[in-house]
Amino acid sequence: MASKLRKKFAKEEVLSFDLNSLAGLMSMFLNDLLYLHHHAVGDKFDTIHGVTDELYKKALEHLDSLSEQAMIWKEYIGNYAFLSEETVKIYGQPCEEDKIDWMTFINILDDKGNIIVDALRSVSNRYTSDVKSLIDEMVIFWNKEINYRNAARLNG
Repeated sequence: MASKLRKKFAKEEVLSFDLNSLAGLMSMFLNDLLYLHHHAVGDKFDTIHGVTDELYKKALEHLDSLSEQAMIWKEYIGNYAFLSEETVKIYGQPCEEDKIDWMTFINILDDKGNIIVDALRSVSNRYTSDVKSLIDEMVIFWNKEINYRNAARLNG
């Protein structure tokens, strides 16, 4: 699945990205996953609810890891309720749909998840091997979740 929102994500837009910016993106993604979890409807309600619960927990774990690494690197950690314009521009608007049915869930997860994967990939080489390894593990998890499992959900 190709992300429609990925077109917004240009390499030059993330040149100034750091761990804190990645954590900000992850916080937006985490918020959207929680939103999807609470607004699931239809015959796939239980599936959407369960998958988003699992992904929300993983996104929270990754947000915490990115934030901790940012503090180790002496990067400023602000309140993620007040994200930079650049971060919001790259991520796009948060979810607003009243009812999240199966196809809406699949599409939002594809769009927002690929933004996360692309952002993680763009920053991974800027840090020492231990941080790169941590970010690469996140890329592997989200890439598998978004571009393999989510695609399988669509065709299953």
